[in-house]
Amino acid sequence: MEQEPVQSAEPETATVAQTPAGPGNGYRCRGTDSYTWDPSTCTLGAVDSAQELAEFQEQQRLAQIPYADGGTCAAAVCGYGTNDQGQPNPTSGEIQTLDGCQAGYITDAELCESVSWVENHQY
Repeated sequence: MEQEPVQSAEPETATVAQTPAGPGNGYRCRGTDSYTWDPSTCTLGAVDSAQELAEFQEQQRLAQIPYADGGTCAAAVCGYGTNDQGQPNPTSGEIQTLDGCQAGYITDAELCESVSWVENHQY
């Protein structure tokens, strides 16, 4: 009569920690598309360098600044930037609405009043 090998209830941590997890499994390393079973193995590359870390931090900083102000954040998320006085730049819809109000084909007084600031906006 053959006996089956007894399996340990403890996972092999050395193997698990070094084995990358498949996409969507385990822990996703921040700033990457890599997954792992052990977050302590997350790096920006094979070996993090101060330059790589500085570049990553700069990318994160620029991601919070609108394109109009020199960043990489989309207008849908961060708006259209600001002028030198810190006032938000108008959207294309606000500019077009102002034009319609001035041309007379938009007659809603409340709507026209809400975009009147665009006319005197300094860029």
